[in-house]
Parts: sequence; structure tokens; C-alpha cells
Amino acid sequence: MTTAFFHNVLVPQVMHHPAYKTLSMKTSQTSIGGQGLECRLITRDARSPEMSLQGYVLLWSSTAVESHPQAALIQRSIDLLCPTTTGQTKSVMISEQDLAVILDILGRLPASEAEIRAMVEVSYWHQDESTVDSSPVLLTAFAAQPDQIPAIQTHFKQYRDSVRSLFDITLKLHVQAMADP
Repeated sequence: MTTAFFHNVLVPQVMHHPAYKTLSMKTSQTSIGGQGLECRLITRDARSPEMSLQGYVLLWSSTAVESHPQAALIQRSIDLLCPTTTGQTKSVMISEQDLAVILDILGRLPASEAEIRAMVEVSYWHQDESTVDSSPVLLTAFAAQPDQIPAIQTHFKQYRDSVRSLFDITLKLHVQAMADP
């Protein structure tokens, strides 16, 4: 189902978005101009310690990756998850820390009992403000520690401003404790 979604919904929608001009299209990879977007389906048996990643879709800006302080790590991770050569079927493992870097997630999983109790859930939501009865749509969620909240707020503001101008999406931030009081 994800493969059909990737080929029949995601790629055509991204490629036809007015902000982008298509540069090239291949069976499992599409490059999109403007933002240097690339979209790949993870077809190999790839895992993090927490979950299987096979069947997920990676969408990223190659220009953002190239300018990132950890560009080499991000590119290695992308190449590990989505090899461009055929025949690479060996199972691979990616660490949670590397996955957080490539997904641009500032949170971290708890490393102690105290961090488990203090853990918060951070979520980014889209709220269509042009429709009175619209329901918020969850875009992403991750675990974090309370000391990370100031950096997360800065990160959120950057994303909020970018997606508003590019996609006319209105982001909302929600942070809540995960442990029982």
C-alpha cells in the first residue's frame, strides 16, 4: 500500500506543487527543483532499535542536507536506508541518534528512570484557519526532555515560518508530559 501511495499520490502531488519544478523522475526516486527535494521509498530491510523502517518514505531537501553541519552523517544515513544501486538487500540498522539527526528531531529518548518520568511528548500540528470546522492534523510527534524545550521552540518557529510561506500550512506546537503526575 505504501508503494502505491508513494508512486500514485505522494510523487505526483509533490511534483505538481506550484513551488517546485520537476528535474527528473526515476522509478523509486524523484528529484524536485527549487528546494532540491528528493523523495525515496525505503525498500530494504532497515531498522532502528525501536522499529522497522522498511516501507517508509524519506522526503528531504538536498540543498538543506549539503548545508547542514552533519551533512556527511545525514548523506551516509540516506545512502544506508535508500541505496541507489540495485541488489543491496542486506539488513541494516541505524541508531536512534542518527535517525534523529536525519529527521531533524531535537528530542531524545530517556536514558534513565528519572528521564522516563520527566519525558514530554512534542507534536507539530496543522490547523487550517480558513475553515471554521477543520480539525487539527498531526504532522509529527517525538519524545523529548524538559531541558530541550527552549531549543524545540526555536526549531518549531523556523519550521512554522518555512511551511507557512512554502505550503500555506499553519503549524501549531503542543508539548505535554507523558508520565502520570
